[in-house]
Amino acid sequence: MKLTRAGEYAIRGVIGLALHYREDRTVLVSQVAAEQEVSAAFLAKIFQQLVKAGLMVSNRGARGGFALARDPKEITIKEVLEAIEGPTALNRCLLHEDRCKRSDGCYMARVWREAQKGLLDVLEKTRISDVVENLRAEKEAGEQTPPQ
Repeated sequence: MKLTRAGEYAIRGVIGLALHYREDRTVLVSQVAAEQEVSAAFLAKIFQQLVKAGLMVSNRGARGGFALARDPKEITIKEVLEAIEGPTALNRCLLHEDRCKRSDGCYMARVWREAQKGLLDVLEKTRISDVVENLRAEKEAGEQTPPQ
């Protein structure tokens, strides 16, 4: 499994929106793109996929922009990744074990399943709000460190 640039930008974009999260607030994609140092055009396409997946909402007009569809405490990293990348699998045989001719005697199947379970556990338990809280804590700690 390799995380694509789209998957990485999706996570960064959702985190960017979460940093501005309030139920009644939308943020321009250009602002999130600038803050996250990503292409605004590419991020806009990614945001549209996340809207279709139900993770974001978009509004047009003077108060237009994007917002998270749910509280950042309710959105997992796994949801964001799978909205862009599709199902998470370390090996293609794990996506369709019933189609694999070697699954019965495969000496690696157990290893791949165990590794995937560990990965999915982390992605499912890590909420966008967890990442945002860590970022804010690191920023505060950096601001409190006296110059050397």
